[in-house]
Amino acid sequence: MHYNPLLRVQYSPIGDEPTNPKLDDGTPLMVRCRMATVLLLVLALYVIGIDSHRLMTNRVATGTPTSELQVRHEESEATKKRTKGQYIVILRHGEKPVDLELNSLSRRGWERSHWLVKWVQHTLPKHTRGSQVSTIMTSMPNVDGLHVRPVQTITPLSVALQMPIVVRSTAFSAANEARRILEEEGAGIVLICWQHEDVREMMGYFGFQVPEWSDDDYETVYIIDWNGRRFKRIVEGYHPK
Repeated sequence: MHYNPLLRVQYSPIGDEPTNPKLDDGTPLMVRCRMATVLLLVLALYVIGIDSHRLMTNRVATGTPTSELQVRHEESEATKKRTKGQYIVILRHGEKPVDLELNSLSRRGWERSHWLVKWVQHTLPKHTRGSQVSTIMTSMPNVDGLHVRPVQTITPLSVALQMPIVVRSTAFSAANEARRILEEEGAGIVLICWQHEDVREMMGYFGFQVPEWSDDDYETVYIIDWNGRRFKRIVEGYHPK
């Protein structure tokens, strides 16, 4: 018989393999292993029984299968993410020059573009229950230089917020992108700066009817509450000297 001090078992050597190993108290090792296995199984069944009791109690108390409760919880969290503080804000680019051959903003238009930074940061949240801009979107300039004013108007805000500008070619694609952002990314404001000719069409995509936008109106802002499916019209309030 040999004694292994590391394993604390005795065994009779037959070749290199131990046979009929025993512990110090004489109990065969196999018997002790079986006892340990039984104890582990009993403990596992006890834990499973507690969890099963809790699940069944939850089901009886609510009258709803646990699997359905989990699904409803996940749906509730997803809905909360989609609907908390979601807005679409549509505004027009800044003033244009008297000479319509110039496609850039006028001096007053550039001043408005810089003024919008403070307006968006401090005034706009008062109309959106504290929600902040999460996406800036504008129209794509043409190769001939048309529709560049919306990009110019929103660039100072993009720099101040360190936020990229999402560019879309049509009012329809902009409306679809705004809808996708709110449904997939959750709370926040999608701010859209566009040419006024297309705003009525864009509002129609969101299900709202608004009057034609006057050519000399640079103050109007439409704020769509995506939760309540309603909108309101406000004015920026910029009064240059």
